[in-house]
Amino acid sequence: MYLKEIYLENTGPISKCHVELPFNEENPLPVVVVGPNGSGKSIFLSYIVDALTEFAKASFSNLVPDFRTVNQHAIRSGEQFSLSLLRFETTDWESLYCEKVGALDPSNYPPDFESRFGSVWGCLDEKDDKYLSIDKDIVKSEMEENAHAFFPARRYETQIGKIPTVWKKACVLQLWILICNLTNLYRLKPAQIKIFPGS
Repeated sequence: MYLKEIYLENTGPISKCHVELPFNEENPLPVVVVGPNGSGKSIFLSYIVDALTEFAKASFSNLVPDFRTVNQHAIRSGEQFSLSLLRFETTDWESLYCEKVGALDPSNYPPDFESRFGSVWGCLDEKDDKYLSIDKDIVKSEMEENAHAFFPARRYETQIGKIPTVWKKACVLQLWILICNLTNLYRLKPAQIKIFPGS
């Protein structure tokens, strides 16, 4: 599963950020996220982690954690709404994520947004919440066969609910690591992720 596109508007310090991730034929190219303190790097990454967490929650019956909660505090100071759209692709399917907080007008966006985010685009007229469009079997297969891991910094995001055992072990490192677009490049499997004794 590859992250292909992320659009963030009025969330934390980010006024607008639209990134279509680069690929060389079928392979992802490296992406480096840089910026001064407080510019939104962690928030940018937290939406990727939250999308993967929400996909896992919808696909596995024994997962209950939330990574991000939907609330008015996510809205950039002085703005009326926050919008986050993410598009992931596999060979067979597209998985979409939308988090909407506050009132916004869908007609203010380019027409191609509706075609790219069509199955979650209707969320813009709904209540504040997260909306997904996934094939649970494909997501489950992707997450069982490939490595998707994160190590939260715990600076701003509050983890709610029970954390699965594999994530508890991963949290020891206290680093942000997203193995999403690089999974197939390095052929990592969950068994290859090591936790060092004494951490």
